[in-house]
Amino acid sequence: MNEDLLIKKLRRIAGDSNVLTDPADLYVYSFEGPFGLKRNSTPIAIIRLELTNINSITKAIAEISKFKDIQVIYRDDSFKNEIKKNMINSPSILLDLIKIPNLNELKKAYASIKNRAKRIIQSDCPSLMLISILKDRLIYRCLNCSKSAGTECNGYCTVARFFNGIETYSAKGRLILSRGLNKDEIKPTKRLIDSIYNCVTCAQCYAQCALGLDLYEAVIATRKKIVEMGLIPDVFKSTYKNILEHGNPIGMPCEERLIELKELHENGEVLYWVGCITAYRLPEVYLSMIKILKEAKIKFKILKNEGCCGLILWLTGQWMEAKKNATLTLKKIKESSAKILVTNCPGCYYTFKKIYPKFGLTLPVKIFHSSQFLDNLIKNGRLKIKKLRINSTWHDPCDLGRKCGVYDAPRSILRNILDTKLIEMPLNKGYARCCGGGGGVLAFNPDLSLQIASLKIVEDVLPLDVDTLITGCPTCELNFKFAAQSNGYNIKIFDLTEVINNATHKNHFK
Repeated sequence: MNEDLLIKKLRRIAGDSNVLTDPADLYVYSFEGPFGLKRNSTPIAIIRLELTNINSITKAIAEISKFKDIQVIYRDDSFKNEIKKNMINSPSILLDLIKIPNLNELKKAYASIKNRAKRIIQSDCPSLMLISILKDRLIYRCLNCSKSAGTECNGYCTVARFFNGIETYSAKGRLILSRGLNKDEIKPTKRLIDSIYNCVTCAQCYAQCALGLDLYEAVIATRKKIVEMGLIPDVFKSTYKNILEHGNPIGMPCEERLIELKELHENGEVLYWVGCITAYRLPEVYLSMIKILKEAKIKFKILKNEGCCGLILWLTGQWMEAKKNATLTLKKIKESSAKILVTNCPGCYYTFKKIYPKFGLTLPVKIFHSSQFLDNLIKNGRLKIKKLRINSTWHDPCDLGRKCGVYDAPRSILRNILDTKLIEMPLNKGYARCCGGGGGVLAFNPDLSLQIASLKIVEDVLPLDVDTLITGCPTCELNFKFAAQSNGYNIKIFDLTEVINNATHKNHFK
């Protein structure tokens, strides 16, 4: 019996997708420990099963045992001592039995962190941040923790559980692949590219250790390298051309932008930056925003040729194109003579605040997310509010929350306009789970985005017994709405702007 025959038998026992032999998988699983720092020998294959699948595990071990020169390496907390040993130099098959954590386990882990952890690093430079973290005592705490195989790093990835917890599709796995590709230790296989682009860039990876660790940027930098190799996924090949010709990433006709807008406002020091998704898919949001600004007697303008902020270009690794687009966008904003820019879109807000400076570009305006700007209007008495009685919860968008630290403004608004107490999700603010629509995944793998949104509604929202989910992001709103409609979930989903508009104009939710 040769090794190929053994692999075939293992596939029959464990299932084809659970026996991993792709070079990307073998490379990832040859590393262990926090951040995948410890290199071991490369296994022949990995069998990915959970401990509950005892029958398949027993059969697989029995087959492998027929090969006296092949070692079985167990990867699970139950085999902690085995894990801590180096993989021997003889051929080995790694049996990955890591359990995917459920919501209650995540809650316990984060509760523990809140009690003992402080922000370890604050830096504007991800590379310096990573160097610092590796020098910090955190690395020693990780080495001695019960999850010394790096399993927490795997389990806290938004995406990994939807790939059966395979480490190649985890935060840790992507970090290992990114490092390997940049060191020319691994080729850009289809599997590697698939893993790198199946990242929602939610910034939740490693949040269980320390908030503010921007390791997701390593994934985005690796996408840049993939683009430079000419291997960008097909779905993103026309993105830049669409932005140049149509002013949006997906090539929607220019005449359909802001189609519900009857009057183009062109005077005022406040520039209302609508954003592509809101402009094309959510007219109720931009119409609500316009009504609120008028109610508060704010003189504002909307750009006739607004275009796209270009976040999708940066996220997908098209950095040169992203900078060109940013330069054109900056020119438009300068020519508007606006002093304040307000947007409903956290992606646009994040791009203007964090990404443009990476290109050496600074906007000549104060930048606000709509929640910040409208919170100030309410506090200053510019809006007359009628309290709303709705049973609701708030979803923290990743770009607004973890990436930009805006948590208080939307909650302040809801405290002022709700006649009932806002019910928080079990994981919120810096620990809030992603909607699944970010990082370009909504275009690259829409089924995955839908699965992530559906899971969040089922596990985080519906158990709260609320009737309304409020958010401040058009991508989140659309993804949640699609998930609710597809699965028949009885939950209403609104943008915060719509809620404020209802409170100021005494409307009723539909």
